[in-house]
Amino acid sequence: VAEPPASTDDDGDGVPNDLELPGCYTTPPGCEVDEGGCAIDTDEDGTCDGLDGTPDGEQQDPEPEQQQEDRQISQQQEQGDQIAEQEDTGNEEETIVEPKSDGFAPFIIGFILGMILTAAFFIVIKL
Repeated sequence: VAEPPASTDDDGDGVPNDLELPGCYTTPPGCEVDEGGCAIDTDEDGTCDGLDGTPDGEQQDPEPEQQQEDRQISQQQEQGDQIAEQEDTGNEEETIVEPKSDGFAPFIIGFILGMILTAAFFIVIKL
């Protein structure tokens, strides 16, 4: 009596290929499967329970604290680079003109008052 050919299990999930449901032929290693060879995903987040850090649906922080800090620093540097780039591409005139207009009028007023006081000083000395 000849033995029937052994069924193959290409993805190694314990369910023979001929019993697996369509779409469940390539179960990732480490995933638990149901009787149809499909990976069990209790919280339906797209990651099987065997590989999911939170199979019951809890949200976990996807990044360690150091990675979050590094990402924030990187974002701040990018924002600083963007601001510097904006200043370099056309705001130079505003940057140069603005301080002159703020300080020019008080300078002229101070200069004129200085001249008047100097003239008054010399007039008082001569009397």
